[in-house]
Amino acid sequence: MHPLVQTIVPTVLVPAAVCGVSVLAASLLPPGRWRGALVGAGAAAAWCLGVWFAVRTPRWPPMQAADWQFYAVMVAGLVALVFPWGATTAWQRGMSGFVFFAVFFVLLAHRFLAGLWPGMAAMAWPAGLAAFALLNVWAVAGVARSVQAAATCGAIMVFSVLVSAGLALGGAATLGHSAGILAAAAGAAWVVSWTLRRQMDGLPAAFAATVVLGGLLGQGVLFGGLDPAAAIWFGAAWPVAAMATRVLRHCGGKLRVGFVLGVLAGCGGVALWQIKT
Repeated sequence: MHPLVQTIVPTVLVPAAVCGVSVLAASLLPPGRWRGALVGAGAAAAWCLGVWFAVRTPRWPPMQAADWQFYAVMVAGLVALVFPWGATTAWQRGMSGFVFFAVFFVLLAHRFLAGLWPGMAAMAWPAGLAAFALLNVWAVAGVARSVQAAATCGAIMVFSVLVSAGLALGGAATLGHSAGILAAAAGAAWVVSWTLRRQMDGLPAAFAATVVLGGLLGQGVLFGGLDPAAAIWFGAAWPVAAMATRVLRHCGGKLRVGFVLGVLAGCGGVALWQIKT
């Protein structure tokens, strides 16, 4: 088999097939929590399979940040599937999400934090990254409530491609490859959602996608040489897009989608420019 085909199959086709099937199955369910839960779990499963086949086989017990990232996404998929999203208050979801992300970033960055311990920065890093990640979950879910599911999946695909390019340009090709796997999964979700015109709760999928991209960007900054300013631009893209949809909530859907894509492309473009300069 040609080496290019060997790369395309696990990087693109496997995650696209898994995520596409999960979105298709979710679209057949009646409206409710299980639709969004199945999409979130499918996105996590698609990324994990793609990484396992195309990037690296995770070790257990985890030895590197990439191993912790893999198992955190697995847990995120299970959380997306079993967590009672609609039966809990926003405060309960927020606190649960903060604890999850704080533990995630402690495990992901423990080699980095070991050099700071017991300084205050060792506690500030995980707490700050957890708050930033939680803001992004809220932002992606807010965009999903404002525009169609297909447009949200397409926006996640575009953003993942930009993050992939940023990580690769920043010197972390493996992390960029991993972000590209999420782009393939989101692309399949976009095609299926656009074809079937089904709306769903975007919070579980937003949670899974944030664990993937937030962890990759965190690894890029701490261990991969990615410019922190570029990571901040990437991290600010979705909150700004969510605020834009709030301001334009009385405008047409196409206009809101255009602004979302424009904000994501603009912030991603500035991040890429920051890396190249």
